[in-house]
Amino acid sequence: WTLMQELTPPVGLSYIQEMLFRKIVKSDYVDAAALGGLTYGATTEEMAGGYATLANSGTFREPTCLIAIKKDDENIYTAPSEKRIYSKAASQEMTEILQGVLKPGTAAKLGFKNSKIEAAAKTGTTNESKDGWFCGYTPYYTLAVWVGYDVPKNVNGLWGASYPGYIWKAMMEELIADKP
Repeated sequence: WTLMQELTPPVGLSYIQEMLFRKIVKSDYVDAAALGGLTYGATTEEMAGGYATLANSGTFREPTCLIAIKKDDENIYTAPSEKRIYSKAASQEMTEILQGVLKPGTAAKLGFKNSKIEAAAKTGTTNESKDGWFCGYTPYYTLAVWVGYDVPKNVNGLWGASYPGYIWKAMMEELIADKP
């Protein structure tokens, strides 16, 4: 497998299905799906889970707020198990590529410059600027930001590195401010 074969979903979309993207339909089985062209899109939670998989060296953990619930030191709930989606090498190579988005790439103007902590990210914008995405991660956190309307309509000045990018940057800088 080459890096692109491993990171680009095959016609069967198996990678994103393994990461629990729930709105996959028959019309998604086209090449455009590899670029995010899904018929019903994805939720912000699904996007965060997908990018967290890259941050976790290719290991998927179902997005959740709960890790465990204990009663009298006994686990009564444990988060779902992890599963390998991508190889560690492919995840590291993709992270290096996505780090370029914040440096010379489409989000360089955001000015995310943390000398201690590297970040990787991807911008996204739908046709007619109806949806703007900014998904990114550090070794500590993964954040996915979507800006748009529930009933799609054009948002002036919207693209991935605009409103979503500024929201992501402000939140991420706050989250990692005291991290080594």
